[in-house]
Amino acid sequence: MMGARTTPDDGREPDAISTTPTLVPRLVVLVILLASATLDGGLRHGISHWLIVGAYALGTALVFLQRTSLGAWTVTVLDGLFAGYVLGEHVFVATDATRSAAHTATLVPAFLLLLASGLTLAPVRTATFAALVVVAWTGSLGLAWALHAASYAVIGQHLFGLLSFVAASGFVLHGTARLNAAVRTSLRAERERAFLSRFVPSDTRPGENVARRHVALLAIDIRGFSDLSRKHPAHDVMTWLLQVRALVNAAVGAAGGSVDKYVGDGVLAHFSAGSPPEQAEAAMASVREIRARAAEMNLFRREQGLPEIRLVAALHAGTVLAGILDDGFRAEMTVLGPAMNALARIERRAKLENLDIVSSARFATLLAPSSTNGLVAEPLLRRSDEAGVPDLVCLSPVAAGDCSVNTKAPEKAQAA
Repeated sequence: MMGARTTPDDGREPDAISTTPTLVPRLVVLVILLASATLDGGLRHGISHWLIVGAYALGTALVFLQRTSLGAWTVTVLDGLFAGYVLGEHVFVATDATRSAAHTATLVPAFLLLLASGLTLAPVRTATFAALVVVAWTGSLGLAWALHAASYAVIGQHLFGLLSFVAASGFVLHGTARLNAAVRTSLRAERERAFLSRFVPSDTRPGENVARRHVALLAIDIRGFSDLSRKHPAHDVMTWLLQVRALVNAAVGAAGGSVDKYVGDGVLAHFSAGSPPEQAEAAMASVREIRARAAEMNLFRREQGLPEIRLVAALHAGTVLAGILDDGFRAEMTVLGPAMNALARIERRAKLENLDIVSSARFATLLAPSSTNGLVAEPLLRRSDEAGVPDLVCLSPVAAGDCSVNTKAPEKAQAA
């Protein structure tokens, strides 16, 4: 089982958290501006000022009500233009006698909306807002100086505010970028844990529990899958394959096992809980459940005029190196060792002999008699080209007698 990592943070917005602006900071800005104008008598503001304030309030409300995909950017542009307008207007209407409260109120939209934009963890939008404010503010100061429309005291006051805003924007952007990266990393790790939990026990973590351990191994394969692929549409074949994977995964999970990986039309699983006999019992229980579910599936397929799907099961037991291996790019739940190589050879022999269930003799000796009720266990004849393959046992339903032509007297089990 593989879990692909995402690419390093590229400045894009996190894809699993909300980056939608909220309405509260905009309401606070409007309330402060209205309160300031009321306390100051509102004498320096013409009708155009209140029309612009009203248009900003109405436009923002409409954007929040519609919740369109471009809404966040629309709000950002509206915020930047409005904050720039408030500052620019104050440059021209302020006098040396203007009260500090009124001047402070003009700074609120720029600084408060800057923080609100930063909290959305959208660095590009935050930078856009800051740029709009800086351009509008700088342009107003330059125009006021060129036209002698403001005193040096007012221009100096606003110039200090502009430099403060630029510095604040830098800090907010830096913090937003760092928090954005931290959230993306956290989300990536959470996605990996959620993905891994579909295949491994929930208490397993990357880098933990990687050790040598005894396990029971199971390989399930679809017999004649290549023939099915040639004779039937690709979409149908893939649908059937996914159905088999779901069937096997459910049976393995019900027996306390874990799916190691999918290999083509095959499924590899292991059972590590308990003692070796308990592991073997669990693996055998999952095989019985798989066969029962496959029988139900094939009954339905026959009624629908579809070809039956026959599954091959290979079983083995031994010591492996098991755990989640993470190279920084991909995380993989891995079971390694000679026992895995032996399992592949057992599966190959089962397919070659057209047998449904084949296990190593080592696995068979771990089973309690009750686990093989209804099954005939017969040793398989060793082939001359099977060097390194453990002694094998064919497990067949009593009524089927599938093992009868391929058996011999048991030999001393060979370690694998």
